[in-house]
Amino acid sequence: MSQTKTNFDSRREAFLDTADELFIELGYENTSIERLISRLGVSKGAFYHYFRSKSDLLDAAIYRLLSRYEAKFAEIVESDSPATKKLQSFVNSIFSAKTADRELATQIGDLLLNEANAVLMSRHRYAASQLFVPIFEKIIVQGVKEGEFNVESPSRVARIIWDIGQSWDENAYRVLFKTEEAMPELNTLLKLNNSYTLAIERVLGAKEGCLCLDSKLLEPWIETAHLHRAKNKPNSYAMEKTKALS
Repeated sequence: MSQTKTNFDSRREAFLDTADELFIELGYENTSIERLISRLGVSKGAFYHYFRSKSDLLDAAIYRLLSRYEAKFAEIVESDSPATKKLQSFVNSIFSAKTADRELATQIGDLLLNEANAVLMSRHRYAASQLFVPIFEKIIVQGVKEGEFNVESPSRVARIIWDIGQSWDENAYRVLFKTEEAMPELNTLLKLNNSYTLAIERVLGAKEGCLCLDSKLLEPWIETAHLHRAKNKPNSYAMEKTKALS
């Protein structure tokens, strides 16, 4: 790799690292190009050398996050484990990765689930599906060969499972961050996740209970939800959080 290419990639990564920091601190809507270049100490021309717009910057940030996940999941697929274990590891790894990045994931979720950003949401979903549906398909093909899954078309079922996963993700987010009536509880989130894992098992024709989410991966999200709600509605939610934690 040439020195010029190395420098380009390094500088682009610096933009993305700083953008992630600002998205977490301020949210996407309140992160301006001016604030970004000010923190980096560069010119606006330097920004446009790497990105066409603020939206292009967001796409790059999301794709980088997804690519990190893809690298972790690829290791699972290439392992010698049976398909059911791979699927179990895959689901737990998704939650583990998102939990590690939950502050950024929360801000991105706020943005993507806003009805005004439907086009952005569609673009993000398509990019994610291009990375992850082929991984699902490989696991399903293996599971059919091992007699663990009963499906006629692994490619079609992989897409269906991906769609179920997207619904799961959105509904979990809404339970955590968008429900106005009450603070989310771990039991509520567990029941939601159990419903979705059961749906995936049935679509695969797999043994019930083979896909079980580690509840410990959900616990940090409850605290994040409390803090997020308190930040966005300090008068009502801060009092509720204080009561819940006292």
